[in-house]
Amino acid sequence: MENDRRKEEYRMKLKNIRKKVICLLMAVTCVLCLMLPVFAASDKNIRSAAKGVVRVLVMDPITNQPYATGTAFGIGRAGEAPQYFVTNRHVVDCAYSFYDGMINLTAIKVYIMKSSHALVYNAIRDTYEIESSQLIPCEIVYKEQEKNPDLAILKAAEPFEGHVTLPLVKKISEKDIAATVYALGFPGTADDSNTAEWYQSQLADTADITITRGVISRYGSMKTFGNCKYLAHDAAINHGNSGGPLVNEKGEVMGINTYSVQHPNDAAATYYASSCEYIVSACEKMGIPFHYGRNRIMLTVLAISVALVVVIVVVVLFIVGRKPPAPESSPTPNPPDTALRVEGMFGYYAGKRYKVTGSVTIGCGKQNSLGMPEGTAGVSHRHCMLTAGSDGEVQLTDLGSTYGTFVGSGQRLNTNSPMTLHRGDTFWLGSKEQMFRITGKGGK
Repeated sequence: MENDRRKEEYRMKLKNIRKKVICLLMAVTCVLCLMLPVFAASDKNIRSAAKGVVRVLVMDPITNQPYATGTAFGIGRAGEAPQYFVTNRHVVDCAYSFYDGMINLTAIKVYIMKSSHALVYNAIRDTYEIESSQLIPCEIVYKEQEKNPDLAILKAAEPFEGHVTLPLVKKISEKDIAATVYALGFPGTADDSNTAEWYQSQLADTADITITRGVISRYGSMKTFGNCKYLAHDAAINHGNSGGPLVNEKGEVMGINTYSVQHPNDAAATYYASSCEYIVSACEKMGIPFHYGRNRIMLTVLAISVALVVVIVVVVLFIVGRKPPAPESSPTPNPPDTALRVEGMFGYYAGKRYKVTGSVTIGCGKQNSLGMPEGTAGVSHRHCMLTAGSDGEVQLTDLGSTYGTFVGSGQRLNTNSPMTLHRGDTFWLGSKEQMFRITGKGGK
């Protein structure tokens, strides 16, 4: 009788589980249907990226008249108003070149234009009058020493509210050839135009960003451009596009539009954008925040595919059936938890505690056990590692970080040279703004 009762209970339990599995399959199907608009969201992504594009104004340091304009785009932490902007070196270098090195580059006045009304043309004086409330002064905080990859980074005196920071593509490869791309910017005014010609041009409103579409035809190092990595594409640009972003269909920056080459005896032209990897390198060198794109469609598809496989396996297991469970044995007591923990004292993981079992890596990116947001100041992609030792200790190893790993005494660790830490010891990454402590269970 007892055996029959247990079998009946098992059959009922199995029936209920099968119902839940069917509901789960229906839920996954609904999620797939909801994901369909993501694959057609390129237009929305591009228009969102346009909110991070701005016009750069360079003033003649002698006449205090506008000399040239170009395009730039905001970088920084996701969701924040941008204060750092990427553009071409030649956009902010042009006045220096014009005066043949007779003036100091720091004398050049560089601004972000809030609107085209920042400049008002005075026909009587044949000059432009500046509306300072519509300009944000900028400092050139980074400039490539060589002509290529033609990169400069500006820091505005204040964040540009109402604009967004653009995500960067994490990796570009030859697989991106033939991918659809978009060039965003303000074409029309040549960066190397003389002042008289510039006066005669008409500035479009700063909201009138042009968007052109094309495909990538080549990616790699080009001897013509000093062996720097460039993307060749056919999304039409003009001189005023200099410094503007080349983005993919997800709105992620792939490169900085820089050059155009007109083909002889042909109306067609090829346009070139320097690889975004140079932006990442400069930001890491200068401690400037940035972020990568998060809306990775392929990863989403992969995750959904894995979920479907798991569901199918579960369904098959219960269709085949299982033997009734054996009588439960008395539970065995769990061994005491003697593992050490790493607890955040300051920074991104402040107040959070994690058990150190095996090896725990810390750095920027989801590839780490304790991953911080991309672009966290002072923290490298693979910064350091904790390895569980015997009771009462762990091993701390610096993995070749740029800004160093330090213990509580202020000593900087040598790369790949483990140091033993005990309960109560502290260490930090780059600066004390990202500090951790070794503790036991419950923070003791």
